[in-house]
Amino acid sequence: PELGLYPWQGTAANNIFGAEMQLHSLFCELDEPDPARRYKGLMVTRQPRGRAKGVFNLATSPDGLHWTKHADSIGLMSRRAQDGYRGKQVGLGDTNALLFDDRLGRYTWHTKVFVGGKRARAMLESRDLLHWTPPRVVLCADEQDPPDAQLYDMHPLPYESLWIAPLRVYRWRQFKQVEIQLAHSRDGRHYARTAGRQVFLPLGTAGDWDADYNICANPFFVDMGDQLWIYYTGSRNPARGYDEWQHRIGLAVLPRDRFVSMDGGQNRGVVTTRPLDLVGGRLHLNVDAARGQVRVSALDGAGQVLPGLGLDDCVPIDQDSLDAPVVWKDGRGLGEERRVRLQFELRQAALFSFWVD
Repeated sequence: PELGLYPWQGTAANNIFGAEMQLHSLFCELDEPDPARRYKGLMVTRQPRGRAKGVFNLATSPDGLHWTKHADSIGLMSRRAQDGYRGKQVGLGDTNALLFDDRLGRYTWHTKVFVGGKRARAMLESRDLLHWTPPRVVLCADEQDPPDAQLYDMHPLPYESLWIAPLRVYRWRQFKQVEIQLAHSRDGRHYARTAGRQVFLPLGTAGDWDADYNICANPFFVDMGDQLWIYYTGSRNPARGYDEWQHRIGLAVLPRDRFVSMDGGQNRGVVTTRPLDLVGGRLHLNVDAARGQVRVSALDGAGQVLPGLGLDDCVPIDQDSLDAPVVWKDGRGLGEERRVRLQFELRQAALFSFWVD
């Protein structure tokens, strides 16, 4: 769009809204009492070579176009002291994710740091966007990763019973490449790698537009009901013979909840949950059992099958469904609120998620 805000090369007919600044991780808080601060983001002001690489300030806006940089710095890219800054929020990187986490009741800032000379991921927390905890490392590449792997970027999003994040993994093969795996957390503060570190959003082939470098949008996905829409930027490295990085925007569509699955083969496979405090009488599965079947039993705290809720009592599920109700004989469900362990028997089926209502 032609914003008419900032003249460049003799004309303001462009989409530039400011100079010598970068805005990271913009978000909107509709319940913000001050309308001038409804939009928020991290503003990075780059410094002359030889000094700190960049300074972070909070930026706010009433409309997402006209921005005010708050005077007090909240972090530095460099570890060197800069302009009297004495905080511990230093050594922060250029890949950042900022949001208000309703579950934690505070703002979280995920950023890149260096650990042992390698890129890693760290987290800061704040109640007011101005006073932040020191960065705490939450994920590093380790001995299970290839020697050249580094953790480049991660922006978690609360989703159902956990936090899930696209994790950009930096590799140096013949040249720089970045692919996307997944990370997750059960408490919003401690993160783990997901699904054996399998690639979630793969790079394209050598001739494709997304051959070398993928970046998921922030937030990670748009919830479209039965689908999650994942917008991402893909590009090819100039080392392939191009004059510059060639960036394009893509869309990946994921059926709801189907980030990872627990799979059963031709032989019977069984998985049993830890004890769960369930509220609700009906159990639902997100499952692909079109070539096989799934059965479920409910166990008590001692691991004994609850009467009428065994595998042989369960009506087999043999469909591909985002919402398959689990029914036992005579139409029974789980019944009243209780602590149970669920046992799933999978035959040529993939279990993605389960819930009760």
